[in-house]
Amino acid sequence: MIKKSLIAATLLTTVLIVPITTFAEEVEKVDEVQVTEVSELVMIPTGIGTKDSIKLNTTATITTGAGFGSVEGSGKASKIMDSIYVKARVYSANGVLGDQKSGTQNKTDYHSVKTSNAYVGWSNNYGFANATYKKAGYNTVSNEVRVNQ
Repeated sequence: MIKKSLIAATLLTTVLIVPITTFAEEVEKVDEVQVTEVSELVMIPTGIGTKDSIKLNTTATITTGAGFGSVEGSGKASKIMDSIYVKARVYSANGVLGDQKSGTQNKTDYHSVKTSNAYVGWSNNYGFANATYKKAGYNTVSNEVRVNQ
């Protein structure tokens, strides 16, 4: 009987502590702002054939807080691509590049990159996400999305 009471007390203590820890983490992020912009495109097949068009989404998300900011760029396709290249950049209000990151993923329908958290200032920061989608038998599509703080 003592072991069951000890286990129940341990479980009760664990359940009560977890929400307090989660709440503290949420409070620390109160000054953080996140804005997302999405651009939707269509990739069309080249030549004659019965291939379907492919829907594409390029997304840029800027996250800022306490004078620092980062941008996550992503490319999503409705079918598997030969490759998706994505580049993300974050800028301060006066146009100074804070950080950039790029990468390519092969044989996928989704790829994303995120810049490091860079000092950019307190307001009017912005960023860009570029994505290039390649698939055999289709026109290559490149897109750029701007996101403002």
